[in-house]
Amino acid sequence: MPVMYSSQSAGVKLLKHIVPAALSFCLFCGSAYSVSTDSEMASFIVQPIVESKTSDQVFRVDNRTHHLLSQDDEMVIGAIAQASSDSQKSESEHYKQILARVDEALTAWETRRSIVPGFDQSLEFILTSRGKAEAAFFDVDYPEAIRLIEQALAEVEYIFQLEEDFYYINLKIAINAFEAEDVEGAQDAITLALALRPNSKEAEFWQQQIIQLPELIAARQVAIAARNEGRLQDEIDALYRVLKIKPNEEEVKTRIEAASRELQDQRFKRAIGEVHQALSSQDVEKARDALTKAQRFKASHPEITRLKQSIEELVRDLEVAKLIQAAANGAIQDDWIAVQQSLTLALKLNPKLIDAIEGRDLANSIIDAQSRFDDYLARPDRLSSKNIVDALHKELEEAQVLLNYSPRLQTAVSDLEVEVVKWQTEVPVRVISDGKTHIVVRRVGIIGVVRDREIMLKPGTYRFEGSRRGYRNKLVVVKVTPYANEVAEVTVICDERV
Repeated sequence: MPVMYSSQSAGVKLLKHIVPAALSFCLFCGSAYSVSTDSEMASFIVQPIVESKTSDQVFRVDNRTHHLLSQDDEMVIGAIAQASSDSQKSESEHYKQILARVDEALTAWETRRSIVPGFDQSLEFILTSRGKAEAAFFDVDYPEAIRLIEQALAEVEYIFQLEEDFYYINLKIAINAFEAEDVEGAQDAITLALALRPNSKEAEFWQQQIIQLPELIAARQVAIAARNEGRLQDEIDALYRVLKIKPNEEEVKTRIEAASRELQDQRFKRAIGEVHQALSSQDVEKARDALTKAQRFKASHPEITRLKQSIEELVRDLEVAKLIQAAANGAIQDDWIAVQQSLTLALKLNPKLIDAIEGRDLANSIIDAQSRFDDYLARPDRLSSKNIVDALHKELEEAQVLLNYSPRLQTAVSDLEVEVVKWQTEVPVRVISDGKTHIVVRRVGIIGVVRDREIMLKPGTYRFEGSRRGYRNKLVVVKVTPYANEVAEVTVICDERV
């Protein structure tokens, strides 16, 4: 069957592709063919016919049959046809690829209309070029179809480039407006940028930054007001809110550092004042707490060292005062051992306290006197000795200055005076013998030979010794007590022969 084309013009266009390829091939093969003009070719209806003849093949053109001279020539025609077919396929694929790119853009613009200037005119041009390209492709005019679709693609790419340029322009405007803290300008520009690139992470980031812009401006205003009113902590807090949104503002960082130093100075001075106030009221715990607070601000400040010493001195002074009060209470209670102990501890803390030194010495004197007087009272029989009584009288005289401080000592002195009188007053003693024994009271005197005699002796222990010629001596020890209810009796008789 003949291969016919739907229109004469289509055949002409096909031949326009075939003939150049054929010419090239013929020149390559060294063949000389006669080629008619385009108008002549336009009248061709290609109708290859293969008829089995003995040695010949025929080719029918315009109902005219020309005998081809050889089999090689037939191969040339086949190659021409194959080359034309491959070229058509390549151009068709190329066209379809470009068309797909154009259609992809048109599909995107159906849901997101571009906002670049002149978009409507460009879109109309693209659609027109696409329609013409489709018509040319339908007519198998691939070069024209490609030219037209490439023209449409060029306009698409132009729009894309415009969108790209407009995106970056508006993004830059938005960023600059953000930096200038122009809320309205930043919002308008970032809205345009996102309209051009809805999925841009960079634009979304700046949109979030711009959303915070009113908060940033408000924070700046709060910081300014706080600074004017001397509320440094509020100013610092507000400036940190600014840095959270604009982290690279060096001026804000510098102001935060300066305000922090100023605030630290204020808090340090306030804490130092609290320490002084606590020291004045002798409140050690408050003073220590305030000093700890001050150390957090300026740990190495010389005032810290000085106030530490002041607190230590206050603690010492309070302890000394406590001990002195304990000593005073001991004196009131006539407990001079407690007085001595308290004042000794107080002097360890502050050795230069004159009153404490005098109080301790007074306590030592009273304790010593009380101890000695207690010893006399524990052994009152010694008071019968004149030497001991003389020594006691001297001690009593020395203790007179102490009596006003210690009622117990006064009592001891009174008791001693009574005991002295008792042990120095003679009491009657009845001496009984046989009228033959000679009696002597050692270290007192001679009684002689008696049968019954009453003598006067001071309370004490006496040794009565009896002697008689031809008899052993006899020694009798008698303890004479003061104020005895009955007269003491002693019997001395030598009745043992030698």
